[in-house]
Amino acid sequence: LVSLGNMLGRLLCMNAADAIVAARLSRAWALGATCALMAAAHAGFALGASACAPGGAVQEAALLASAAAAGLAFGAYWPLLVVLDSELFGSAHLRVNYMFHAGVCAALGGIGVGYALPARFYHASHGHTCVGPRCFGPAHAVAAGLCVAGAAAACTIALRSRELYARIA
Repeated sequence: LVSLGNMLGRLLCMNAADAIVAARLSRAWALGATCALMAAAHAGFALGASACAPGGAVQEAALLASAAAAGLAFGAYWPLLVVLDSELFGSAHLRVNYMFHAGVCAALGGIGVGYALPARFYHASHGHTCVGPRCFGPAHAVAAGLCVAGAAAACTIALRSRELYARIA
C-alpha cells in the first residue's frame, strides 16, 4: 500500500498543484496539504490503531489507511519540492537546493526520526519485549508533530510567495 500510494502521489500531485497555481495561489499550499496528510498518517499509526481492539477489523483498516496515506504523501512531496524550489529560488540554484533537501535534510531526518527516535522509545521499555502502538506510538506522535510544523512552514511560504504566483499565473 505504501508503494502504491507513493506511485499515485508522484503521478497525481502535479495536477492538483498546477490547478492551485492556475487559481493564482502558491504551489506551497499543495506542499502544506501533503505535510498535513503525512501528519494524519502518523497520527493514524500512533492513535487510531492503538485505540482499537488489537487484531480487529477496525485496527486493520486504520493501519491500512495510514499506510496508504503515508505513501501518497511521501510520493507527492518530492516532485512538489523540486518544482517549488525551482519557482521560488530559480532554476540556476535548483541543484544546490535540491541536494540540500534530498541529501542533508533527508539523511538527518532519516537518522533522527527514522532510527534514533523509535530506538529511544524502544529502549525505554527497559529491555522488555516491546511490540505495537505501546512501543512505537510515541515515535509516530512526535513524527506527526514534526509534519504539522512542516505544514505550518509550507503555509508561511505560501503566504509569503503570493506575489510570485500571481505573476506566474
